[in-house]
Amino acid sequence: MKILKQRCEAILLMMILGALTLGAQNIGLQIEGTGFGAQQRITDTVSGNSLVFQSGEAANLKVTGYNYNTGAAQPLYIGVDGADTHINSGGGRLFIGQTTRPTSVYAATIEGDYGVYGAALGLGVAIFGHNLSTEGGYAGYFNGATHINGRLTKSSGAFMIDHPLDPQNKYLLHSFVESPDMKNIYDGVVTTDAQGLAEVVLPEWFETLNMDFRYQLTCVGQYAENYISKEIRNNRFEITSSKPFTKISWMVTGIRNDPYARDHRIQVEKDKSGEDVGTYLYPKGYDKSEDYLAPLLKSARSQ
Repeated sequence: MKILKQRCEAILLMMILGALTLGAQNIGLQIEGTGFGAQQRITDTVSGNSLVFQSGEAANLKVTGYNYNTGAAQPLYIGVDGADTHINSGGGRLFIGQTTRPTSVYAATIEGDYGVYGAALGLGVAIFGHNLSTEGGYAGYFNGATHINGRLTKSSGAFMIDHPLDPQNKYLLHSFVESPDMKNIYDGVVTTDAQGLAEVVLPEWFETLNMDFRYQLTCVGQYAENYISKEIRNNRFEITSSKPFTKISWMVTGIRNDPYARDHRIQVEKDKSGEDVGTYLYPKGYDKSEDYLAPLLKSARSQ
């Protein structure tokens, strides 16, 4: 592939077209394109495949590629479909498939940028993964630290680890603890002194992060009357017990009160709108057919 740039706008793309043999696999490539200005075409005289590109002042480039393979092995195929209107809006798709190798699409970066980047405008979806398998598999799998700067919604969630008692043969799963609030949970164990008092010291950032505190106390080993004698202030609170040297299990919850949480409270109930009305994220659970699947999920399954 050779790329030349004219006047910082025109793009000339030259590709060798035709049949390529890789081991026992045949790779077919077909490219055609249209632009909005002057056009030129490169044609492979052997296969008839061609590329249309622009070299004019307001050059744009559209490339459409298809590979039709009817062989039983269904080997590697590549297809590209793109559009450019020269006003920073357009659409494109890239399909790379392989039936006998583990990776269908691969991208990598060594400069600290993005290996794969997706951007969406309006109500679009930047990246969508769909698992078509009925035998397991994943729509997405991340191996390493993952960060989401924004809201994460899901139908269910759990951690999954090797089972501590049988790590070679089993997994252990636990569901997430969930709440309609942005709730943080803190707990611990403390023992009261000879006067039946105990002070619990919380992290120095506790009151900056949290608000609307809730308390729970449970005595351990013996019965005693316990209560919060001093509520949280200066990141600490006090417990009083009717008996000295009482072991007490405590739990405190707080609602996040950091700037991001204040600006992005969870809307617990939300009306469906537009095409989503009358559809379901999980129609099977309501004895409905796949015809009632939410539009976004339905369109993904048709790809």
